[in-house]
Amino acid sequence: MALPIKRYDGTIAGIIWKTPSTRRRAYGYQYSQAGQLKIAEFNEIPEAANANVISNWHRLDMDLSLNEVQYDLNGNIRNLKRQGPTDVPNVFEVDDLEYTYADNDESNRLERVEDLITYTPQTGSVVQDFQNGNSGSTDYLYDPNGNIISDANKMFQISNILFLANRKG
Repeated sequence: MALPIKRYDGTIAGIIWKTPSTRRRAYGYQYSQAGQLKIAEFNEIPEAANANVISNWHRLDMDLSLNEVQYDLNGNIRNLKRQGPTDVPNVFEVDDLEYTYADNDESNRLERVEDLITYTPQTGSVVQDFQNGNSGSTDYLYDPNGNIISDANKMFQISNILFLANRKG
C-alpha cells in the first residue's frame, strides 16, 4: 500500500516522489493514538502502472521502510528501526537506533544515539545508515538556552543560527 486513508488530524498520510533516475516511490505513514509516527512503509510503482490503484504499489527493488519507532513518556524517540537498500526479499535492518536523553532520561535533551547494528553481512558494509562518529558518552552539546551547538557524530560545531523573517517594508 502506498498511501493509507486520508487523514484530517493534521498529520501527513504520506508522500510520493520521483526523480529523473528513479521510478515513483512513496512512504505511507502510520501513527499511534497520540499522533506519534510509528511506521513509514516504503513502496514503488512500475512506470506504466496507475498510481491511483493501491494494489499497484509494491517493494520492487528495495525496502527503505521505517518499521518501528518507540517513544518514552515525554514523547521522545527511544528506539527506531529502519530497513536498508537491498534486493527484495533479502530485506535487512540497517538501523536499530537507541536514543539516550540527559538527566537519566528525565530530560527532553538528546544526549546520545547508539546504533545497535554495526555491520551488515548482506552488503559487507554499513550502507546509508546512521554513522556513530563518537566513541564518547555524549554526542550532543547545547547552549544555556537549549540550542544544539555540537554534534560529535558529524564532528561539527554550530556557532550561529540566524533566523530571517520576510519583512515587507
